[in-house]
Amino acid sequence: MKYTIAGCHQVISETCRQQLAAQGFVITPDTSNWLTLVDLSQASPQQVATQLQQLSSRNKVALLAPEQTELASAAMQAGAQDYLLLPIDEIQLLNMVNRL
Repeated sequence: MKYTIAGCHQVISETCRQQLAAQGFVITPDTSNWLTLVDLSQASPQQVATQLQQLSSRNKVALLAPEQTELASAAMQAGAQDYLLLPIDEIQLLNMVNRL
C-alpha cells in the first residue's frame, strides 16, 4: 500500500524524497492524502482551525517557525497530529512519518 504525502514537495531534498519513496510514500501536491504538511507560519491563531478544516487528508502536520508556540498549540487543538519547525529537519520528518 502506498501512502501519499502532500505539502512537502517543495521543502524537502531529493534525498529525503527518495528515502520516503523507498518506504512506500508518494510525494504529491494534492491535498486529499494520507498526510498533508500545512505551512501555518504566516497564519494567525484564529486562522489555524479554518485552514486545517479545509484539508481532507487523514493526518495533518503543521509547519511553523521556531518561535510560534502559540500556533503549535492552536494547531494541535484544531486537529493537527503533530508539527514540525521550519526549516524542516528531514530526520524529524522521516521519524514523524514512520510514527504516524
